Amino acid sequence: MVFSTKKLKNLVDSIELKDINICFDIGANSGIFSYYLKKKYPNAEVHCFEPSPELIKCIELNLKRFDNIYIRNQAICDTSGNIDFYVNKESQQTKSLVIDSVIPFCEGDSMHVISVESNTLDRYCSQNNIDGIDVLKVDIQGAEKSLLHGARCMLNNVSLSIFEISFLDSDIFETSEILLNNFNKYEVINEVKTGADIIFTKVN
Repeated sequence: MVFSTKKLKNLVDSIELKDINICFDIGANSGIFSYYLKKKYPNAEVHCFEPSPELIKCIELNLKRFDNIYIRNQAICDTSGNIDFYVNKESQQTKSLVIDSVIPFCEGDSMHVISVESNTLDRYCSQNNIDGIDVLKVDIQGAEKSLLHGARCMLNNVSLSIFEISFLDSDIFETSEILLNNFNKYEVINEVKTGADIIFTKVN
């Protein structure tokens, strides 16, 4: 957990935007990324998305000191409604909409499936009158392609995105291609065991 916290702070420290109006923290886990972002950009409006019900209370406790925080118990992908979510009962760090991203970390019967609410990025933004995102942070364990397919409109209106790109993602090449087609500069910030945290930006 110490390394994870340091890694998330390093991501926020790497953001060089002068101001942030709207940030999306997708795969918020316990809300630590949003915590550090709000300390650096106190006026930012932050939308946290976390499909795991057990972590919502943790996010609320970690972010209770801040204003303009919107916590959604939802998965963001390419469909709206209900969807299967695979959870490793032994670790809140290994859970995903993609079963193959969870199985390698499970032993015995430690994996279980729950039904969670889902939405697309485009639909959520339309519902909430959001026409631009300054920072889009995504850490959803192999479901990145699905999220991007549900963000075809809004992706053009994202200034900076942060993705954990995992080698466990069977769609890693398509995911990377979509991101590189929308952002023309990238930088590896943190190397992790199964991939890397990468910041994607647009440069004129």
